[in-house]
Amino acid sequence: MNAPALLCLTALASVCAAHAAPNAVVQLDDKQVRLGRIATDAARQLGGQRGTEVLTLQGQAVLPPQATQVISAPLAGFVQNVRVAPGQTLSAGQPVAMLFSSALMEMQREWVQASVGLKQANERLAREEQMAADGIVAEARVREARHAQVQAQVGLDERQAALRMAGYGTAQLAQLGAQPQVQPTLDVRASLAGTVIEVTAVAGQRVEAGAPLVRIARPGPMTLELQATVAQSVRVKPGAAVGVAGCRSVGRVQAIAPVIRESNQTTTILVNVPDAAACLRPNQAVSAQVALGDLPGNAVSVPASAVFKHAGKDYVFVREKAGFRAASVVVAGRADGGVMLSQGVAAATPVVVSGVTTLKGAWLGLGETAEGGVR
Repeated sequence: MNAPALLCLTALASVCAAHAAPNAVVQLDDKQVRLGRIATDAARQLGGQRGTEVLTLQGQAVLPPQATQVISAPLAGFVQNVRVAPGQTLSAGQPVAMLFSSALMEMQREWVQASVGLKQANERLAREEQMAADGIVAEARVREARHAQVQAQVGLDERQAALRMAGYGTAQLAQLGAQPQVQPTLDVRASLAGTVIEVTAVAGQRVEAGAPLVRIARPGPMTLELQATVAQSVRVKPGAAVGVAGCRSVGRVQAIAPVIRESNQTTTILVNVPDAAACLRPNQAVSAQVALGDLPGNAVSVPASAVFKHAGKDYVFVREKAGFRAASVVVAGRADGGVMLSQGVAAATPVVVSGVTTLKGAWLGLGETAEGGVR
């Protein structure tokens, strides 16, 4: 026969008369306590001041849509090389890939032709204006030259805008104007600073204009998607404080989804966490504590191993001079491996934290088990 059974037989005489009664006391001597490996710990006052009722929920850290940016290919071409990797931090303007594009060469040629055409139009306009001032040609010739100059300017602006959309800067355009030599390669650059979260481009791959190459996340708030049952969600209020393990910043509940998931009958609670990039990563599983409201000033905290359930109610074993008494308690929340109690146990009360199974068997009577098991 094992130790718990022997212990229950020894204590049976003093327990069975008050079979599982709320105020029944399990009387054990020091040897029986050692055999049952029963240990106690004092219930702790929550900070010596008013605490906060906490609901622990599981979820995932996700990036809000406005925090992500896709860097796409500005032109059709071949990926010559990729210059970034997932997790790398980028600065604004940093190259992420190099493209080889015949379309780029054609755009540069058209820009050079438009630039030369505008120069010729300007020279013609100046010549016609001078000749008209000298009375050599009619004013109609000047108007015709001015119209041609406007058309040439619009054509150059159009081709210049196309090159800028492809990633050409002012310095590159100036160099192309000074030395009209077309180049087949183009550096695709990040327009904003951020962290690379996905690279879809592969060296040697042919891509069309607009094809995604790299996806980056901008630094800033990250959203938590916490899963809650319907009963839990009705207790959570928008604006409630949310703590996440490892994060110094306190999050806030943004919204509670009005739709219930059909698969698991849970709803989503959206939480915004400032400076989350310092402690969380996209798609990371998280455990968060959502503040529900103030606890009474006498609220205490005990280890989770101390609390067990019987007949739908929560109990802890309290050590007294006469023995061990099962005290009914009210659980207000759970966090960091502990259970917060709002009623049933006073601060500094010795509470059984190990050997609960043995005491519970003696309290209920030999051979019987509690409804719901030991918690």
